[in-house]
Amino acid sequence: LWNSLQPSDTWEAFNALVSRIAGGVVVYADGPDGRLAYASENLLAMLGYTRAEFDQRYEGRFENLIFPEDRAATLRSIEKQLAERDVDTCTYRMERKDGTPLWVQDEGRTVKDSRGSKWHYVVVTDVSSSVRAKNTLQNRSAELRRMLDSVPVGVVIFRQDAGGIRVAAANRCIERMAHRTATALATMTQSDLLEMVHPDDCVESAQMFQRLFAFGQPEADWVGRIRFYPGSAWRWYRCDAVASLQQDGTLLLYTAYTDVTY
Repeated sequence: LWNSLQPSDTWEAFNALVSRIAGGVVVYADGPDGRLAYASENLLAMLGYTRAEFDQRYEGRFENLIFPEDRAATLRSIEKQLAERDVDTCTYRMERKDGTPLWVQDEGRTVKDSRGSKWHYVVVTDVSSSVRAKNTLQNRSAELRRMLDSVPVGVVIFRQDAGGIRVAAANRCIERMAHRTATALATMTQSDLLEMVHPDDCVESAQMFQRLFAFGQPEADWVGRIRFYPGSAWRWYRCDAVASLQQDGTLLLYTAYTDVTY
């Protein structure tokens, strides 16, 4: 593999190039043993090992770099991708010397040397912070969902996009009231939603949404008749709405529907 890199000047140039890559570099042999041929100093620094410690810890095999719980699925993913093309990408954990997990993005390519042997060149980049942020967001979303589902009134979150006003989320109470799942509600257009409102109350309902979305009013309320599904009776609901501008510039409208029929 390294015949072309044996001259000291070429080898030094290769290492100089690798040292500028924002991540660690690994080269390993194609085949079931996945024998490591190269691991960059950047990778050792990321993991906190000396060269001797690295060699002893991973026993010269690529698969040992992958966290045990991620290993089987990651290797299957790489094998499947490389069966279709000569590049692969995946995310998995490695383990630092101090025992903490290191999430990495793996970008690999398969090449043949002059003897026809296949080698996998891999760049691994530390993505721990983005994975933690994603997990935090997912946990917060799950907690928000639990909170919304515990509210004893119907809650709907609306989002305004190029196609108009649509349902972004709904709690279980509104699902029961509308006899629709949140997924089904999310497919409805603004016209579909207005059809649930009594004809005599449609104008006032539409004006409330307009004040919140178009004119930037932070909150509003409205009382009117709603029939959430065909054939049901008209019932009076109080709608309390609060607008919230998101970091991406999207405006969300949080609404709570309380049955005030007497």
